Amino acid sequence: MLDVQLRHDMGEFEEAAARAEQYLAIHPGHPGLAAAVSVLALDVENPELAERCALAAGNHPDALTTLGTLSLGKQELPEAIELFDKALEADRKSPRAWVGRGLAKLISDDGEGAADDIDQGAELFEDHLGSWIAAGWAYLLKHDLRTARARFEKSMAIDHNFAENFGSLAVVDVLEGRLDEARQGIATAFKLDRQCFSAMMAQSLLTSAEGNPDKGQKLFRKILETPINDRGDTALQALARMGLG
Repeated sequence: MLDVQLRHDMGEFEEAAARAEQYLAIHPGHPGLAAAVSVLALDVENPELAERCALAAGNHPDALTTLGTLSLGKQELPEAIELFDKALEADRKSPRAWVGRGLAKLISDDGEGAADDIDQGAELFEDHLGSWIAAGWAYLLKHDLRTARARFEKSMAIDHNFAENFGSLAVVDVLEGRLDEARQGIATAFKLDRQCFSAMMAQSLLTSAEGNPDKGQKLFRKILETPINDRGDTALQALARMGLG
């Protein structure tokens, strides 16, 4: 279990996955190992293995978090929140459970407490870019631009070459009417990633809102709820994947 967890934490995904397969064959009934592999399986994009191992791990908090994450991906939001609640009852220091519950709240009809939950998870993760970005967007949805900017700047301090940092800050700039700064941020984001989601949103807001912050806020929410691909995923759902990815 520890070998899988440590290699996973160090980013050695392929080696961790190979060893996990060996260890599961030797210790098929070990709940801690199964829970650790379920978390790894999410990051190597093997949902079938993640679910199988999570179910085999019983009430282990990591397994509950994995099942919650899978439910979140299926848009089964009440079930996801319940699973994350159970995981946090067992382990209050689980960053994935905090972020997961916050994201489930964020894309549900009632986003109360979403930003606080994601904040808590981001603090526990410390250097997980997606969590800080997700926290910033949660505050954007609360119209708290100042705190949103602080979260995006936190992510920027961790990695100055991540396109979503520049794009997300550009969204804040547009909503605050700082259009020159927004244009610069959009340009930098697209240099780093031509498919940068937040830069696309910032560009759309910049073009449509015409520097009107009130109009920008209304358009901002509409864009977040609009399907962005053939599967019908909304921008909020894409944000959820980035927050846990």
